[in-house]
Amino acid sequence: MDRIGTLKGFPFLGPGGDQRLGEKGRNVKKGASPRAGGRTAQSIAQDRLFFLLPWGRPVNKVVLPWHDQSRRLSRLKQLENHEVKDWLNSLRDAIYTADDLLDRVCTKVATQKGVRTFWPSFLNSEDRQMVNEIERVVRRIEDLEKRKGYLGLQKISTSSFSWKTPSTSLVRGNVYGREDDGKALVKMLNVTNEHQLSVISIVGMGGVGKTTLAQWMYNNAELMKGFNLKAWCCISENFNIVETTKDIVKEIPNASFPESNGNPTLEGIGKKIARKCDGLPLAAETLGCLCRRHDVEEWEKILRSDIWGFSINDSKIIPALLVSYYQLPSYLKRCFVYCSLFPKDYQFGKDELILLWMAEDLLRPPNRGESLEEVGCKCFEELTSRLFFKPCGCSFERFVMHDLLHDLAIFFAGDFYCRIEELCEEQEEKKVLTRHLSYFEHGSLGHPISEVFNSIAKMESLRTLFFEDLLSMESIVSKFKYLRVLSFSKHDVLPDSIGELIHLRYLNLSWSHINRLPESLCNLYNLRTLILYRCTKLTMLPTGMHNLVNLQHLDLRRTSLKEMPGGISKLNHLLTLCYFVVGKNEDNGIQELGGLLNLHGSLHLNKLENIADVKKAENARMITKNLIDKLYLEWSSGDDLVLDTQTERDILDSLLPHSGLKELEIKGYKGTSFPNWVGHSSYNQMTSVSLEFCNNCFILPSLGLLPSLKKLRIQGFGKLMSVGMEFYRNEGDRH
Repeated sequence: MDRIGTLKGFPFLGPGGDQRLGEKGRNVKKGASPRAGGRTAQSIAQDRLFFLLPWGRPVNKVVLPWHDQSRRLSRLKQLENHEVKDWLNSLRDAIYTADDLLDRVCTKVATQKGVRTFWPSFLNSEDRQMVNEIERVVRRIEDLEKRKGYLGLQKISTSSFSWKTPSTSLVRGNVYGREDDGKALVKMLNVTNEHQLSVISIVGMGGVGKTTLAQWMYNNAELMKGFNLKAWCCISENFNIVETTKDIVKEIPNASFPESNGNPTLEGIGKKIARKCDGLPLAAETLGCLCRRHDVEEWEKILRSDIWGFSINDSKIIPALLVSYYQLPSYLKRCFVYCSLFPKDYQFGKDELILLWMAEDLLRPPNRGESLEEVGCKCFEELTSRLFFKPCGCSFERFVMHDLLHDLAIFFAGDFYCRIEELCEEQEEKKVLTRHLSYFEHGSLGHPISEVFNSIAKMESLRTLFFEDLLSMESIVSKFKYLRVLSFSKHDVLPDSIGELIHLRYLNLSWSHINRLPESLCNLYNLRTLILYRCTKLTMLPTGMHNLVNLQHLDLRRTSLKEMPGGISKLNHLLTLCYFVVGKNEDNGIQELGGLLNLHGSLHLNKLENIADVKKAENARMITKNLIDKLYLEWSSGDDLVLDTQTERDILDSLLPHSGLKELEIKGYKGTSFPNWVGHSSYNQMTSVSLEFCNNCFILPSLGLLPSLKKLRIQGFGKLMSVGMEFYRNEGDRH
């Protein structure tokens, strides 16, 4: 049983990463995992994997050392030695294959009904084929192990390096609301002799503003009067009291040179590094991000890096950018390289990219209490802080990569990532190794789509497919055996064979003309993200949607849905549900939202006229959804005549949201007045309110009491004659 236990740490694996079997295990346990004698599907899968290796050697002991090697080899050997590059490509290809096989086993176990522990029942012809495939890939990895010695490959230790971006003493922007905290801290500092204090800690959860407060104090001349000497020191996540003390001692003399941050040695090294940038601002900026920590030893490492000696004829790669790339942790490297699938100047959204990273298993495993979405957000912000991404000039919600950094991503993507316009007859090896394929260009390809896919030797091994137009999708979709990401927009019909893509995590059909989705879609056990944005002809969803037990993100904005399918409440892992059409039946009414406690972002509730019972509105438990920041409530019926306006008011009152809501829109409400919560001063974070076509209302809520309100829209109040002091009514008064 010890051998089985080691599989829990199986480093799978992805396109060069260190994802773990634990992540797949969590995915198995999320759904309706079948049990046999109280055992989870995950443990049964581990037993079966062990059984498939009859020679008794754990899979991870075969793969792990060489997986680590692939990340820690001599950098110049990876760049310049073609034999090493070929070896790494072969290793990555084998790792992809092993990961796909593991995913097949986990998915099969999780979706099987009546799982038994007798092995003979498992080894039918299909499973025997799986055994053979696993044996082949393990032998392949063992052969690669034997070859590494001939190549002179050695491990490079990276365990002591902290990947956390160091903070600086510079504070960005203004700080509000912390004046009292700052004064209290200064007072504590002034009486340290009395209390014999040597350290004062600022304690709080991540992101609450601890570093910002310290930066603000450090740079506030008024508060820091009386302190003749001060120094800023950043402590890494790998805290070591000896090393931290050394850093503080180093920084104290630095503080005596405010013009150059105190260290002439650093200034000299910095000038040498700057000269290596050859006058390129981008190179200087990205390297500048690495030099935030004023440490002579680290700056010397950057200056003397062997990467500066890299040169390839006709290469567009700038050594300074290579140095910045090699300072990234492995998971940030693969997240960055993934962006090579986008064309130059492509504008991408933060949330869009994070969902793709999640689907491809590129992110590091979450820490305790941390969600995968939070990990993705931190990775994105880290790459942005290092200038690998930058906000678009026209919108801070969209981002873009500099052309030189895009070239860098393509360089490291190698043969595994490909944009279709790059395919040509001379790139035979690329066609063999390609796992990620994209085509974003407008206009026609100039040659049939069948020729494109025929040029890829292992089409069934594709993991990613971005395509605007798949005219012959019916005939080819079932061939994408291991596809995890599929995105296309110009198509009218989604074939039934979509249900065969059991590994699919991400399906984006935005802007397509599809009017129905096949029921087979509900067989996609691993599907986490389904995006149907602006599918304006889509009027209904499959009845079996409740079977998508691992679905986390469902985007139905700008669709023409008439009602929701039954049982949406069973999707208890759902995090994003932008649009919900209230039905009249027991299984698709407003009460279905009651169990979806983790919804966040925006939520648009339509056809609220279908709520006939106040109790059902209460069962939606809107007040518990404290991660929703934008709420849109819409009555879509054009008839303003209602039998009981008080019931309408009570229903809206029962949809009371949490007090942290930021934006509220109410449209088509049939009551004559609003409940007290609309405009209540407790909504102190609400910045935007829109009230439209509430034709029965003759009085406005007390919106003047909202302390943070910046944007107000009032339209279509046919019975409203004037706006008086009720706009600022006291909290105790009733409307």
